[in-house]
Amino acid sequence: TVCEVDEVDSCVEECYETEIEVDATMADGFVCTALDEYEFCVPETTSEECNVEVDLECSTDADRTIGGTGSCDAIIPIATRCDNRASVMSWRFNGGDCEQSFNIQEADKFTCTDFDGGAPTEGSAWITVTSVKDESQVYFDGEVRVGDLFSMFAANTDKGKFDADSFFYVYSDASKANLLQLSSVHTSCSQNLFLKDKFGSVQLLIFENELGLFTCFVQATYGFTITNQGAADSGTIVEFTSTTNGVSDDCLDDVPADSDTVQPGDTVIVDKQVLIDMTVRQEYNTVAYIRAETPNGSSCEDTSTLQFTAGNPNLPTFGG
Repeated sequence: TVCEVDEVDSCVEECYETEIEVDATMADGFVCTALDEYEFCVPETTSEECNVEVDLECSTDADRTIGGTGSCDAIIPIATRCDNRASVMSWRFNGGDCEQSFNIQEADKFTCTDFDGGAPTEGSAWITVTSVKDESQVYFDGEVRVGDLFSMFAANTDKGKFDADSFFYVYSDASKANLLQLSSVHTSCSQNLFLKDKFGSVQLLIFENELGLFTCFVQATYGFTITNQGAADSGTIVEFTSTTNGVSDDCLDDVPADSDTVQPGDTVIVDKQVLIDMTVRQEYNTVAYIRAETPNGSSCEDTSTLQFTAGNPNLPTFGG
């Protein structure tokens, strides 16, 4: 046995190759040769590389889905027409003039008139909603910011129900000295009234009657599963976005407190609430993006894509 000793620094990562050649001369003078190779690396440590992954799913209330799957691809279509007298109506104040009105109520059921350019498109206004038949019946009276919702309740009236027609007054402020828009809307649901109908500066988004609560939107949950696949180092989430149909949203604030640093092998689940507009049949394309860094400065990123279609089926069209 022949041994040769050499020193190897176990603190420095390096690979070594050794070749051995032995020559021997036989008694008859014949020379034979033997070769061998050996390779090894030190130190044999686990990888310090950053490796954080993200996975995205969408779910909603199982009762709202076909077969109770809870999948956003199987949301049951909603009713959009108000056919029974409502007890509650919620409207969004969009601001703007009467020209943006979009509904199919007859001319004797809906009217709209602008004053001084109509309702503002930013800031706030004072809105008063009353019965056309008896203006002492006030359904709503208050300041509303553009883009916000306001609700009117039949229970707050002397009759306990909405009359057939309602006035929507839009004033510049609480003094009611400057009228900007006045519209008359048929609100008893005996005529055409649908979710998302626009009447001047206001738009119907929610109504409730004896059949239940009806809204344009279904609340769903985007579930992000973030996993540190690295073997030896923690990863701190430094970028986290969700982009749906080209619109990006920063999700860093949605990460639970003290969970932005993910240890090796650990998983963090982040839930984000989203609203799906059921009055529009459309495809949702969402890309989740995440970037993390390790204490030694290593950086890694990952993406996950999600596609689903939701919304009431489009009505058939008939060509001429």
